[in-house]
Amino acid sequence: MDDPARSRSKKTVMTYISVYNVLMEIFGKDRLISDISRDDCRQFMDVVRHLPANAKKRFPRKSLVEISTIAREKKMTSMAPLTINKYVNKLSAMLNWAAEEELLYSHSISLNTC
Repeated sequence: MDDPARSRSKKTVMTYISVYNVLMEIFGKDRLISDISRDDCRQFMDVVRHLPANAKKRFPRKSLVEISTIAREKKMTSMAPLTINKYVNKLSAMLNWAAEEELLYSHSISLNTC
């Protein structure tokens, strides 16, 4: 986000912030990016794919993991596929950036391999 060579619209910045907040909640804010594993990516995908729209507004006192479990049990409609894809794409972009910056050991890391 701090790359001065890249220009982003306000909407894109808001999307990144939203995805970042989800990542921090699921992975933990003190987690090193180098410690994110394939299993973590799978957990992220599993949680995000079952979240209902406006999850935090609907369940303000619950974690995203708890909300995902509740939504699955109650067979609630999940977020739109386009929204889910935004989360997946941003996670992939973050991991690819980390690989390019040599913060990860493999340059082939992407969400597609998770």
